[in-house]
Amino acid sequence: MNFPGGEIRGQVKIVSTPFDFDGDGRTDLRVRRNGATAFYTLFSVNNSVATNFFGGGPNTLNSVSDDYDGDGRGDFLLFSTGTILWRILQTATNTLREVQWGNTTLIPGDRLLPADYDGDGKTDVAVFRPSTGVWYIIQSSNNQQRVESFGAVNDIGTVGDFDKDGKSDLTVIRFGSPNGIAWFTRRSSDNTVQIVYWGGTTLPAAAADFVFTAAPQIDVDGDGRQDHLVRRDPVAAQVQGDPVTYFILRSSDNQALIFQWGLDTDAALFGDYDGDGKTDFVARRNIGGELVWFILQSSNNYNRSQPRTVRFGMTGDFRLAVPVEEPEDEGILVNSF
Repeated sequence: MNFPGGEIRGQVKIVSTPFDFDGDGRTDLRVRRNGATAFYTLFSVNNSVATNFFGGGPNTLNSVSDDYDGDGRGDFLLFSTGTILWRILQTATNTLREVQWGNTTLIPGDRLLPADYDGDGKTDVAVFRPSTGVWYIIQSSNNQQRVESFGAVNDIGTVGDFDKDGKSDLTVIRFGSPNGIAWFTRRSSDNTVQIVYWGGTTLPAAAADFVFTAAPQIDVDGDGRQDHLVRRDPVAAQVQGDPVTYFILRSSDNQALIFQWGLDTDAALFGDYDGDGKTDFVARRNIGGELVWFILQSSNNYNRSQPRTVRFGMTGDFRLAVPVEEPEDEGILVNSF
């Protein structure tokens, strides 16, 4: 077909691409340095490095989406503990938004779980309170406060769009079930509760299962729905560079994807680094004072013998992980998976 006005070509971006700071639909690499004041970003769109200075809070968090202003790019977020002060540097206008929401001094403290709960393409400020099983959300679509009771005391809240309606569903994880780790999801599309058992049958410390509760979108099959994921460390009580294994339940066919990637001393990160709409897995390691990102890409069929390797960052940088930023381990020179 001929178009008399000429063709218009563009790129279709997945709204929920995690850690996408240039809006190209791919996850970018970022580290934080110098007491949380400097952010260094390696952009995938042109392989350039940008430096941004933004301070005022000791902790930073990246989540299923970091786009609080809806411009298609991840924003900067710093927060304080205690009565939580969210400090959001919005990329659309380069303006600062501050919100007091949640409290980490409760026992157990509130968990920051920002995501798009109203489907407007913007990240909502939100916390889950495990001491009561209550969610507190500020909807960006109307700036209204939303309080939802979903879960039990000591449940772990998590994020993700499990029904593919463009909204993050309220989901809690419960340990101790004889059927395994129980995931309870209230689907926003029809308000029904879905229960999925995925993970070990005992408590995390005994089962050595770690559930990524606030991790970015986990979608290994590219169907637009959140997959269930746990990571298992065979010797969790000892930090000694043991290999870890991922167990993922694919939503498209209810089949398991299981593979070993990285060590228990690595920073475990996630994102769509190759832009194919599926989750890639990162084992980031401190080797000789330099941060090395070993990226297991879905576009390469998760071929462990051919990872993408990027050197970006140095000892002392913070890893921009969830739920609270921790510095990289130092002196880990192991270089095998």
